[in-house]
Formats: sequence, C-alpha cells, structure tokens
Amino acid sequence: MSHYKCSIIVAIVASTFLGMGSAIAQSAVDEAIAAVEAATTGGTETWFGPSDGPPPVSGQSIVCVEYLAQDITAATWCRGATEAAERLGWRSTTVDGQGTADGIRRALQQAIALNPNGIVLASVDAQSNIGLLQEATEVGIKLVGIHSVAGPGPAPEVHLFTNITYDPVGQATLAAQYAIAHSNGTAQMIVVTDTQYAIARAKADAAQATIEACENCKMLEYVSTPAGSTNQNMPGLFTSWIQKYPDPF
Repeated sequence: MSHYKCSIIVAIVASTFLGMGSAIAQSAVDEAIAAVEAATTGGTETWFGPSDGPPPVSGQSIVCVEYLAQDITAATWCRGATEAAERLGWRSTTVDGQGTADGIRRALQQAIALNPNGIVLASVDAQSNIGLLQEATEVGIKLVGIHSVAGPGPAPEVHLFTNITYDPVGQATLAAQYAIAHSNGTAQMIVVTDTQYAIARAKADAAQATIEACENCKMLEYVSTPAGSTNQNMPGLFTSWIQKYPDPF
C-alpha cells in the first residue's frame, strides 16, 4: 500500500474518532442542559410524603443531638424536632455536638444518660458513632437520623429506625450538570467535602464522576476538610486555589 493511501486511511480514521469525541462531548452538554431545565422548570404542589400515621403516644421524651449549634441546617432540624415534640406534649432537649468527633461523642453520651424514648441525630454521622448508637439501642432508645447515612429510609445496620434525607447522588449530579450546562461543557470543578460523613462522600463522589464524564471539563481538586472547621479553613483554601488556578478564578 502506498504512503499516500496510508495517509488517507489514517486521516479518515482520525477524523472519524475526532467526530465521535465531539459528538460525545456535545451529548454530555445536551444531557446537562436538559437535566437543569427539567429541575428548574415549574414547581409542584403535590405532597409525596405520608398522609397518615399511627396515633401519637403521650408522655414521651426526645433528645436532638445537633452536629454543631452554629450550623444553621442542623440547628433548624433540631428546632423542628423541638416544635414537633411540643405539639405532641413531649419533653425535648437539644445537645450541641460542637462540630468535632469528641464533641459529638460526648453529646451522644449525654443524650443516652438522659434516657429518652428517642434520639434524633441532626447531621451526625451514624457509622462514625456506631458503638454509642448500639448502646442506645440496647437500652431501648429509638434512633432517627437526619443526613446520618447516605440514603433515606431504615438503616438497621447502624441502628437507625430511619434516616431522613434527599437523594444525595441526584443532588450532587445535578449541581455538576449545572456547571457543565452553564460553561458549555468546559466546567472546572473543585469538590470540597468532609469524607468522615457518608452522605458528604456520596455527594462529592457523584459530582466528581459527572465532571470526569464530561470530555472538556476538568476536575481540579477533591478536598476533604472538617465540616466543623470550614469557616476557619476556607480562606486559606481559596488563597491556594487562586494561586494554583488563576484562570477560572
């Protein structure tokens, strides 16, 4: 075969693969745009949660252990648990985990010592505290988590009657798709998480996978930093990113 014919074949093969790559890249962008449009178009007045339940038992008590009192999300969940307890005529106590592993352990020990009928975990990771959760279960205390494992529903393997959360993978995937759609497939992402929490790991991994599946996007860094120290750590992290990645910033 002549050199000329070989050159033509190589050119055809190369152009074919380049065209396929371009189509795949555009497909990821189109998929991201469609997902974002579907998520942000209109709303719903339909309630998909339970519409009935067992009659409440009187004279009960609960303790809500919040990850960190200054964390508005965890504090809001404990406030909701307190308001619900008041409506039922139950006693309630909130204990601050202070945003550290030792603080959460002490808060759980305090909650168990109060011998309530139930403990609510607000952004407290179940697996990291499984020994204390087993201790609570053994003395008859019911446990309900909010963002305590990676998915919703009962989690008997970590002693939770149920865990209340959204779909973390779906949320993180959509966040990454938003970046892809609004950058026309050239997103550059830094994922910041706290890998000691199962739900945080699930979200971070999903975002990373979505960005890495986008041909012309870049996954710059995957950073784990303690959630309780975010306010202190983020300024230094941002300074380092600006120095390392001046273009996107």
